[in-house]
Amino acid sequence: MVRGCKVLKLEKILDKHLRTDSLEARLAGNNQFAYLKGRSTDAEMHRLVAQVEKALFNKRQVLYAKADFQRAFSELKISAIRHALERHRVTEGITRWILAMLLNREVQSTLKGALVTKSVQRGCPQGGVLSPLLWNLVMDELLEGLKRNFPSMTAQAFADDVSIWQEGLSYDTIANRITDGLKFTKTWCESKGLALNPGKTDIIVFGNSSRRTIPPITYREFTYQGKAMSVT
Repeated sequence: MVRGCKVLKLEKILDKHLRTDSLEARLAGNNQFAYLKGRSTDAEMHRLVAQVEKALFNKRQVLYAKADFQRAFSELKISAIRHALERHRVTEGITRWILAMLLNREVQSTLKGALVTKSVQRGCPQGGVLSPLLWNLVMDELLEGLKRNFPSMTAQAFADDVSIWQEGLSYDTIANRITDGLKFTKTWCESKGLALNPGKTDIIVFGNSSRRTIPPITYREFTYQGKAMSVT
């Protein structure tokens, strides 16, 4: 898919216009660590390690789950992007331009000398200047929903990876809470045209190392596309 230089320049102008200090502060405040000034995967991991160490010092257990989305940038519904733009009160004119840019794309491929052209109706452009910001705007809804529905749970994201963890004294309680958080995430993904990648979604237990068996109430029941989530 070839993108014109004029479109890329307009994307760059819009990206700079939309990335206000208040917007970046909101995205960072909901624990996003990708595509933002001063944020990185190192900062994401430092936050996790610090909270886990504090919980272990207080003799509490931590259950951590990292969910990976399959082909997130390619499969995201355009309606999800529209909703995110409206949710963040992007002006109608800019919203219309972005949607027109997304909905008027074509890909071409040649097979045995025949040229095939197909319109693209999903996802963000690969290499698009606006694509990272559009993804962050969409992801903000998930993180805010997790925070609102599970106030004792911690959630954060780096690009298309979202991590959630819960600490507590009762293993069964935190296991049930993480299960509910993963189910919430799965439902949200499906509403946006996305899917979790079971092969890259991991669950890790910190603390109480004598307990090696994961209770069946949580992970044998939580499967996706017929595959059980991996447990460490």
